Amino acid sequence: MKMHVLSELLKKMSDREKAILNNFPIEHAPTIGKMYEGLTKQLLKESKLDEYGVNVVSGFIQVSGERSGQIDCMIVVGNGSRIPHTDDFVYPIDQVLAVIEVKKNLFATEMSEAYHHLNDTLRLSRLAYKHQEDEKTLQFSTARPALEYLDLFGEVAPHYDENHLLPLHKRVIYHALVRDSLTPVRIAIGYNGYRSEEGFRRGVGGLYNNNANKEGYGVINMPNLMISDGFSIVKTTGLPYRGFWDEKGGWGWLASSSSNPLLLILELLYDRIELALNVEIDRGPDLEDEVLYPLMLARPVQLEQQVGWSYGIITAPLPKDEPRSREWAPLEISEYQKLLLDLLHTEGELSGDDPSLVRFKSIHAVADVYEFVRPLLDARLLLNSKGTLSIAPVEILIVSVAGKWYCASEKDGRFQQWLARFAQ
Repeated sequence: MKMHVLSELLKKMSDREKAILNNFPIEHAPTIGKMYEGLTKQLLKESKLDEYGVNVVSGFIQVSGERSGQIDCMIVVGNGSRIPHTDDFVYPIDQVLAVIEVKKNLFATEMSEAYHHLNDTLRLSRLAYKHQEDEKTLQFSTARPALEYLDLFGEVAPHYDENHLLPLHKRVIYHALVRDSLTPVRIAIGYNGYRSEEGFRRGVGGLYNNNANKEGYGVINMPNLMISDGFSIVKTTGLPYRGFWDEKGGWGWLASSSSNPLLLILELLYDRIELALNVEIDRGPDLEDEVLYPLMLARPVQLEQQVGWSYGIITAPLPKDEPRSREWAPLEISEYQKLLLDLLHTEGELSGDDPSLVRFKSIHAVADVYEFVRPLLDARLLLNSKGTLSIAPVEILIVSVAGKWYCASEKDGRFQQWLARFAQ
């Protein structure tokens, strides 16, 4: 079943069952917790994740001699060890794709509890990394973090062993992107909670009040997704939702959304399954982007003994009556911009005073070539490295449709879906 249809069916199921659980006459807190955990497992199992060899269990994560606290839901691959006479399992962390903390309600107190409980997964992930490093068995790919780095800064990320050559802010952010890709996805779900997206945003802002530069409150510590009733807070670290870099404000790494939370969960889980298992999941028609509103900016800062983060919380009112999603479309470019892309494809990178580029500017009356290609630079289809233009190291498709030129990266297959509309 296609992702958007599935997410809507799961949302209807969730709303129906939540109403039953909310009104069920029981006051025993552990049993209440089990009811909502059971609903979460059922929703995840209805997501058909088992088609990709993935299972939904509860239990514990194991790293060498250390074990996590009890985890409500784990998305795992392979076999774990069942704890005798229970339905819980113990899994090594390298078989855990995601962990989910489930709450009946998610307000400030529950949010803080979930935040710190999920941080234990990060601690164990770091411990596993350290053990592998000591045993010289550590292997990982930085391909996905490098793509987000490219989107943020408009430049190719260096080999990870050379990241120490980067300026402080780029080095620290690159570390954060890599660490996020190596840690199981962390999700906190509250079936009841804030009455508005603005209220949830304020709640998350309160989580960071007076905690800047304290241990446990770095960018990496935040769960990938927190849900309070119908509202979500999502990390935009490229897995899969993308952030932005603002020279004045810093890294836009956290955002809010009123889109269907079940869709956001599927997006995160599908993305991690594809990344970890090297499979391709058919999402069906996927030409809509969930609307995300930036919530927090972060900038790495050098402290006396360590590197910390300077945070800025965005408190501007959210737009009213905005749709929950926007239609995706490729970048429309002019014929002259298309000719410049052809030139760069043929000759490779060109500096501003290269004869080929000077001739192009003269023929087509282009006064400032960098402003001329600004849309292509902003879309990260072209790169500008100290005045030298080059095509980004991603697969780019340029197509003429109804007399207009369109250009986009083909890395997620959306351009082909968009084009298919015109072939019908």
